[in-house]
Amino acid sequence: MDNSINPVKVRILDKEFIIACPDGQQVALIDAAKRVDGEMRRLRDGGKIMGIDRIAIVVALNLAHELRNLQQSTVLSTDEHALHEQLQHLQDKLDWLLSQYNKNLPNTSS
Repeated sequence: MDNSINPVKVRILDKEFIIACPDGQQVALIDAAKRVDGEMRRLRDGGKIMGIDRIAIVVALNLAHELRNLQQSTVLSTDEHALHEQLQHLQDKLDWLLSQYNKNLPNTSS
């Protein structure tokens, strides 16, 4: 597998940047740059935040917050899956124990 790095041109707020990008990741990088560009334009055009540096910081914080929330929800999903497996295991044990108990009951139908 070739791990070469290639330059990729992206535009953010009408400025061109050349970013080093691993082979096969160009589309993801371009998509990420479009997302950053869109978020920065939205904040700039909203007029509440002045200065490109501040806009960039707010966008970075917003995206980092979004990523953290997604990571936490993934952890919760993993925890829920583990809990479901534990509950299924306990259910299986209970089913087996009840079947053993029922086998050992005296037959009262005679």
